[in-house]
Amino acid sequence: MDKKIGIVTLYNACNYGSFLQAFGLQTALEKEGYDTSFIKVPTEYNTIVGKGDFSDQYVEYEELKYSKLLDDQKKFKCIIEANEHMDYCVIGSDTIWNMFDRAYESLPFFVGRGLNCDKVISYAASVGQSHWIKILLKNTRKLWPIRKIDCISVRDDKTERIVHLFGRKCTRVLDPTFLCTFEDQKPDIFIPDKYVLVYTYGLQESEILNIKEFANKKDLQIVATGSLCDWADYNPVVNSFEWLWLIKNASFVITNTFHGTVFSVKYNKELAVITTTSDKINSLAKELKINNRICTSENMTAVFDNKIDYDYINKIISDKVKKSKKYLKESLK
Repeated sequence: MDKKIGIVTLYNACNYGSFLQAFGLQTALEKEGYDTSFIKVPTEYNTIVGKGDFSDQYVEYEELKYSKLLDDQKKFKCIIEANEHMDYCVIGSDTIWNMFDRAYESLPFFVGRGLNCDKVISYAASVGQSHWIKILLKNTRKLWPIRKIDCISVRDDKTERIVHLFGRKCTRVLDPTFLCTFEDQKPDIFIPDKYVLVYTYGLQESEILNIKEFANKKDLQIVATGSLCDWADYNPVVNSFEWLWLIKNASFVITNTFHGTVFSVKYNKELAVITTTSDKINSLAKELKINNRICTSENMTAVFDNKIDYDYINKIISDKVKKSKKYLKESLK
């Protein structure tokens, strides 16, 4: 098969989930025999690493993390300009339709405009945390072009609702990280044999205290990644594949992120998701029947006391993976 596909996604953000969803989608498409390239996303380094009113220690952590992610991005075969011709363009996944995020709102090709190809589809697109009423009142015109996308698939309830309000049908699919396997890599640093992994972009002081209390009761060390967590026993800066290894080998995982939840479930880990306000996490939890893993730090111990029935969860995921792959194959005929 010699068809060429341009992938439109935020492949170069400063977090592991963004890289891995891009890498996962590329891998899934190439397994079907397609030649893939990423459409170039212009970014400002200062925005990516979060410089601003932050401590030097925080900026240093983010810069080192991003340098490792830049090395990871070398696995991407080719990055091209939006005006180069492709047979197909696939928009997705991640929160690329979040019209309140400056990283995407000024990029017309994220909603299908300005792409030089014969057919445009979306895969697992999401509006993220954008409030859907605010989108309709303020930012509808920025999302309006998605009505002209040939085939639309989304990954969450809110995005599905918005697509339907625009008068289009869409298919519900899983995040592309579920569509393939990844080669994890053990970090070349000391990691304790037994540990709680905390993956977060930030926690409240009360949540930190409750996590410490839980780890102490279980006689486990705390390994934290994702952001500066100087309160943890270990706060390593790792690359994306080392991060996967940390999840796979953790005794417990505590997170408040979407992809922290995704990979914990993918690797069948005992999981607690400390959040009640994330639409994308709530939607995923409902879809995979893991609503009971969402909690506050106060009732986290009770959540861990109830084991996850992964025989049941894995059957749900297997069925949804088949449907997701079917959508990709049929949309790219």
